[in-house]
Amino acid sequence: WRPASRAGRWRAPPPGPCGRRRETCATRPANEPSDCALSERRRMRLLTSLLLRSSAPGSGAGSGGGQGQQQLALPKVKCAHCGAIAVPDYRVKVRNLSSSLQRAYVPLYADAETLEYVNRSQRRLMSWHSWWYHWFLYHLVTLLRSRFSLTDANALLSRGEMFVLSTAHAEEMLAGGVGRAADGGHGVGGVLLDIGAGDGQVTQKLAPLFDAVVATEASAHMERRLRRRNFDVTLATTDLPEVVEVARSALAGHSKVNFDGEFDCIALLNVLDRCDKPLTLLKEVKSMLRPGGKLLLAVVLPFRPFVEDGTRRIPPTEKLGLPRNAGWELSVQMIVDKVFTPLELQVDRVARVPYYSTGNHMHPLYTLDDAVFVLSPMSSSSDVDEHSVLHGEFPAG
Repeated sequence: WRPASRAGRWRAPPPGPCGRRRETCATRPANEPSDCALSERRRMRLLTSLLLRSSAPGSGAGSGGGQGQQQLALPKVKCAHCGAIAVPDYRVKVRNLSSSLQRAYVPLYADAETLEYVNRSQRRLMSWHSWWYHWFLYHLVTLLRSRFSLTDANALLSRGEMFVLSTAHAEEMLAGGVGRAADGGHGVGGVLLDIGAGDGQVTQKLAPLFDAVVATEASAHMERRLRRRNFDVTLATTDLPEVVEVARSALAGHSKVNFDGEFDCIALLNVLDRCDKPLTLLKEVKSMLRPGGKLLLAVVLPFRPFVEDGTRRIPPTEKLGLPRNAGWELSVQMIVDKVFTPLELQVDRVARVPYYSTGNHMHPLYTLDDAVFVLSPMSSSSDVDEHSVLHGEFPAG
C-alpha cells in the first residue's frame, strides 16, 4: 500500500558527477527489476542477449573510428566513478569547447577492435565455473591489499587488463604528426616511449605503429608481466634519465632506428592522476621529445588524483587545480588552460573515449571517461587562441 501523497509519476534521479543518471534499486520504478533482484541465471541470459545483439551483422561494421564511420553497438557497463550503468559515451558538446579545441577535436567511435575486447570481457562470466573463479580472485585481491597496493595485487594475480585505444584509433590520432604517417605511409615510425605501461596490453595496441618500443612501469610486479610482451626495452623505474641511457644502449644496433636520446612519440596514458608530481613529469617528458615529436596523453575526467603508497592512497604533492565533479568539456578546457598552455604544449588533436578495465564477478567491465590528447611543444610562432588563455571563457552557444 502506498499513501496517495506519494503516488505519482516516477522521476529519474539527478545526474551523477559523470553526467550520467544513476540507476539504483531505490530509484527504479516498482515494476522495473533492479540488479540485486535479478537471479544469476537471468543475469547470464541478459549478458548473452547483449553480446549477441552487439555482435549482430546489422549492428555496424568496419574498423577505425573517424568521421563517416558508424559506431558499433556496445552493451552497457558500469561507471567506476558514479556507479551508473550506461553505454560508454563518445559524444562531445563541441560548442562548449574553445575555437582552437573545436578545430583539434577528432570524433572517434567504437570500432571492431574495441567491440572484440568488450565482448571478450563479457564472455568471462558466461559460465558458472568462470563466475566462481572471478569471485575467488576478487576476494583474494581483497586479502592481498592488506600488504600490497592494488596495482601490485592485480599484477600478482594477472588481473586488471585495460583498454584505451585501438590501433586504428591511435593511428588516426597520430596521423600526419610524425614519421611515416606524414608521408602517407602506414604507421608512424620511430621510437615510442610508453611511461606507466602497466601489463603492456595498451602498449601492444600502439606497438605496430612504431619501429621500436621502450616501456616503463613503476611497479616491479607489473613490470614482470610487461616483460612478457617482448618489447625492445622494458624497465621498472620512474627515473627518466636512466630510461634514456638504457634505451640508447639497447637500441644501438637496431636496424630500423638511430636513437640519439630523443623519442619520436611518448605515451602517457592515464598516468597524470596517479603520479606524485604531474607538472614535473610533463616538463621532463617535453624535454625528451625530438623536434616534431608528439606526446600522446590520456587522462581520466573528471580529474580525481591519488598516489599509491604501499597499501595507502595519498594526495599528490603537485596539485593541478582541476574540479573533481566537472563535465568532460569543462574539464578538458580547464586542463588545457591551467596545465598545457603554461607548459607551452599545444593541442594538435583531442578525442573522447571510454577507458575500460576488466571487472569482477559482479560486473565484467568498468569504464571511465578519458580525454586523449596529441600534444606538441609550442614553437615561437605558435598561434594561441584567445579562449585558450582566458580561464573559463567559452564561445557562445
